[in-house]
Order: sequence, then structure tokens, then C-alpha cells
Amino acid sequence: MSIALKGAILAANRRADGAVVFLDVEGDWSEDMRAAALARASDERRALADRARYEAARSVVLAPRLLEVVEADGHVTLARRRGQAHPAARNQPPDARAAPVDRASPSLAPAAT
Repeated sequence: MSIALKGAILAANRRADGAVVFLDVEGDWSEDMRAAALARASDERRALADRARYEAARSVVLAPRLLEVVEADGHVTLARRRGQAHPAARNQPPDARAAPVDRASPSLAPAAT
């Protein structure tokens, strides 16, 4: 039995073609989520957020966001899939639920000046 560790990876859309890309350990953008740099500590998450703002300001990527992930048995998977109901919302009747919003990965784009 393995212990699942939580972390975050940085995802964005490449400006040139809109493809979903992930920041890898070399500081490059990869279409392979398995190559993504995994931030486990809060200072590592801040570093990814800073990098996201920098890359967005340079117009390399669009809509950078931190995605929560779980690492178990050497595999990294998304902690939540887009549109998946938050556990607290599962107890509400369907008509009481709002449209799915992915609050776990807010955009890290720079604020308008």
C-alpha cells in the first residue's frame, strides 16, 4: 500500500496553437503531463505561480493555472477533473447546483494595469 502525496503542477495554453502544456522540470513547456514539475511545498507552489505570471506577461502562454494533483505509486493524476462536483455539492439536489466552476485552479494571469 502506498501513501498518496498531494501537490500541484502548472498548466497553461500555448499561445501559438492553444495546446494544453505543462511546465517541466527544465523550465520548458511540454504537452506531456508526466513531465510536469511537481510542487509539493508552499514555496514551490509560489515559485510556479511566479513563473506563470512571468510566462503570461511574455505572452508565451495563456491562462496559466495550478492544478492540484495526487502522486501515488509513481504516477501523478489530477485531484479533480474539470466540471467534477466538489464533495460538498454532491449532497445537494441537482437543480440546486450551479454550473461547474473549477475553483481549485484559478487563473494566474497578471492583473490588468
